[in-house]
Amino acid sequence: MSRILSHLIADRQATIVILQFLTRATIAVALLLFISLSTGSDRMPQPSAPPDRSSPEAGTSAKLPSGMVRSDWDGILHAHREWKHEVRAEGRGWRAHNPATGLTASFDRRRVEVQAEGAAWTWGLDLVSYGVGEAQVSVEKRTPSVEAAAREVTYGWDDNLEEWYRNHDRGFEHGYTIHRRPEATRADGPLELNLKVRGDLQVIGLEAGRAVVFGKRAGEALLRYSDLKVIDARGKELEARFEGDEEDALRVVVEDREATYPVTIDPTISQQAYLKASDTVAFGSSVAISGETVVVGASQPYKEAAYVFVRSGTSWSQQAYLKASYIDGWDFYGSSVAISGDTVVVGAFGESSNATGVNGDQTNNLAQSSGAAYVFARSGTTWSQQAYLKASNTDLGDVFGYSVAISGETVVIGAPNEDSNATGVNGDQTNNLAPNSGAAYVFARSGTTWSQQAYLKA
Repeated sequence: MSRILSHLIADRQATIVILQFLTRATIAVALLLFISLSTGSDRMPQPSAPPDRSSPEAGTSAKLPSGMVRSDWDGILHAHREWKHEVRAEGRGWRAHNPATGLTASFDRRRVEVQAEGAAWTWGLDLVSYGVGEAQVSVEKRTPSVEAAAREVTYGWDDNLEEWYRNHDRGFEHGYTIHRRPEATRADGPLELNLKVRGDLQVIGLEAGRAVVFGKRAGEALLRYSDLKVIDARGKELEARFEGDEEDALRVVVEDREATYPVTIDPTISQQAYLKASDTVAFGSSVAISGETVVVGASQPYKEAAYVFVRSGTSWSQQAYLKASYIDGWDFYGSSVAISGDTVVVGAFGESSNATGVNGDQTNNLAQSSGAAYVFARSGTTWSQQAYLKASNTDLGDVFGYSVAISGETVVIGAPNEDSNATGVNGDQTNNLAPNSGAAYVFARSGTTWSQQAYLKA
């Protein structure tokens, strides 16, 4: 395995050899270890050949993609980040995923349920009451007003208290805003919020009153509720702590005697241990622009996609999320992209069906890493797949789709590892007498129908 990894890092040709001759299971183990162990590039290795797309800076704001200006690229990255963290309507409620922590929050009209990726447990924290001393205002049986917008969901429990969840870059922020100090029987007591733990986890530890650790049993920490911070209207940070001596109950205590209301209470929810590359580690694998529209590829295995962004004035927003009609985890879909007007082409050099031509059978893996390309067309603001393109001489390891280009009604697809010894245009493509000599394929559109027009060799 160490020898495989050294080839992956040092020799791009070795990647294709592995793709051709190892099973998918072995590839998965080898490449996952590459992601975990490599101290250099966090990008996936590309096949042999032409330009090197393996820069560790690709997909980050540190390196500007060719053809883009800094302000536009930063705007696209911001729009993509907002889209990933957006709270979306689902059924009778809403749902949001936090990429940094791997947590997903499901919101209904009254409460929230949090779950980790692949986990069998759920967790929630319900507000029971709030107030000063014994003068507690009960909200346990109330039905709050609910608002969901962008990254945030807000529950209005009464005219004095709002509970909110914000899908922050580093985790779910869970907070409360109290507009006026609750009436109290004794004015010198601290503000208290009483919470009830719901779901499969329980309190298994308090860390100096600043963080709460949840788990299924003592010693098995699964979730943290931490970074407790309380700010008053003047921006003054107030002394605050978590208290609790029960497995299913928790109390937030705020020393608010000198506070100026409103007061904001703001902890963060995160997994205790979540070791995972960002789901946009390969965002920016490829970039193309046409007019006011940009397409960005993200070819990370099992996260493969292409994203379309449009500009209005100086602002960018995400218009579409393009997925292939049939995709496997190691197709490297999004490793190349091209756009012309309302048409986008996305390459997938690791795609493995033995289909040939246009819109063939894409459901098998009988020609490992033969490669494919996908054409999408826009009507208004809606994008849909128009064609699935394969070489006329599909063969194992040709990596058709490694490069793509489009102009109007014509698409060109590169296959740098194609092996025939033909020369010129439409020569004999049936032999493999010139290993890795490469080829290019021209496709033309008539109406909405695509067909191969030429097979090009040097």
